[in-house]
Order: sequence, then C-alpha cells, then structure tokens
Amino acid sequence: MPLEFLRFAPTGPRDPRETAQKCNNLGEAAARQIAAIEGRLALIELILLDLKPAAYGGMEIDSPPVVTVDVPAVTYLPITFYQSLHLPSRGCTFDPVGGTVSIDSDVPGVWMFLINFTIEHNESNSGRTVNVRLFNVTDGLPVGSPWPIAIGRNQPGTTFAQTVMAEVFPALTGKLFRFEIGGGPVGDTLTGVIWNGLSFDATYQDRLAILADLPF
Repeated sequence: MPLEFLRFAPTGPRDPRETAQKCNNLGEAAARQIAAIEGRLALIELILLDLKPAAYGGMEIDSPPVVTVDVPAVTYLPITFYQSLHLPSRGCTFDPVGGTVSIDSDVPGVWMFLINFTIEHNESNSGRTVNVRLFNVTDGLPVGSPWPIAIGRNQPGTTFAQTVMAEVFPALTGKLFRFEIGGGPVGDTLTGVIWNGLSFDATYQDRLAILADLPF
C-alpha cells in the first residue's frame, strides 16, 4: 500500500485549509500503511513462536553382532558399543566411541533421547532384572530414575526401547550424556552378552521461542 504522494504548490499564496488538508491526507495514508505493517509483523511473531528448529542426531551398531563384557549386577556398564553415526548431527554432538551426546549451547530446551537395543545373553532358570539409565557423565549424576528390564526364565535374549524427555537447561549444554546398563541398585548379572542391535537418537522438541529468551 504506497503512501499518497502529495506535493505543495512551489509558489503563490497557500491557503491554511489546503495545507492542513494535504497534511491530514498524508498522515492518514501513513497511518494505514503502518497499521498494515503492524498486522503482518504480529502474524510473523505468532508463527515464529511456534516454529521448531530442526535439531537431531543419532548413532548405532551398523555391523552386528558385537560381543562385549558381562552386564554387572550392582554397578553400571556404559553403553559404548556404537560403530557409526546414522544421522548427521544438528544442534548436538554424538560420539560413538564414548557413547555420549552433548547439546549445543544455542539449542537448550526440551529434548527427546531414544535408546533401542537387542541383546543375546545366557539363560537362567530364574527370572532376572537389569536396569537402564540415562547418565550425566560430566557431572557424574544419573538423570531421573533407572528403568528395570524384567527377563523371564530361560530367556536367551532381550529387546528394550525407551524414550526419555528431558529439559536441557543452558547450564547443561555442552555436557556429556550416555545410557548405561546394569544393577542400580539391585540387579542380576548377564553373561555371554552379544549386541545384535543398538541405536541412540536425540531430537529437539521445544519451541523456537525459548531461544529468544537467551542472552546474546
């Protein structure tokens, strides 16, 4: 909506009423355009607050089987048997060797962490339990409570999948997180462990608006 183009006469007498009318017309035209711009900005702000930036990553075992040490009954075994990245990382950094992920400083907020695995192990005439937990390696602290896996009698293998929603505050960005398996605090030993499938993924779930609150 272009502004009205109004020009005063370059010479000759000017009627105050004509001058006032021209100024009023110009002011009304400017007001209409400003109102239109404000409406568009309000719509853009509304859309931006609900947008989610694409942030994700993941790693996996791509050449199973992988034979590892026993799963302990009391302590935890870090799950570090990944072989490669199966997603390009954006907003996070995955390390297959260390089995860890860290969140970039510019993408704090709610993240979803996903662990999936299928393992073979020894059989037993008794039911057994092992636990999986998400662990903050940098601070040496578990994230939430562990998830128990109930293994029935004479069962030669176990499949497990868990999704964890966690809020990664700005102070937690850059820190290393990994999944671990084991006792915690009461569990059973698994021997003859072979990993036939394993993946660890992360995706950003929060709104873009949370990033606007950061000090830049």
